[in-house]
Amino acid sequence: MTAEKLFLESGLDCVQIQDIADAEGIGVATLFRYFPKKERLIVAVAVSSLEKNVEHFKRIANGKGSAYERLEQVLDFLIGDHTEQISKSAKFREAFESYASFAKNPFDGIEDYIEIQKVIA
Repeated sequence: MTAEKLFLESGLDCVQIQDIADAEGIGVATLFRYFPKKERLIVAVAVSSLEKNVEHFKRIANGKGSAYERLEQVLDFLIGDHTEQISKSAKFREAFESYASFAKNPFDGIEDYIEIQKVIA
């Protein structure tokens, strides 16, 4: 996702909606139609980052084998060929959670992020 890449490169505070619109080749008004506040876009990126792994973890959790074998599968997934992708997603989520913790009010849509965290847990 373009927004996630830009947030990772420049930081959540530094990236503007216009930067993301320009990188996507769309008008800023189009982006604001879907994300009226920057924080809503940041939450959407965080949710998307978590959702990338939910189905894989569900398959492991519901799969056959002992708890130990399923734990091995989780670890294999986390250190597998896609380590860079997982690392970037984890780095973004860490930045997001830090950013959100300093907000005066909870971000719109944060409950979606929390629900996906519960599913993964």
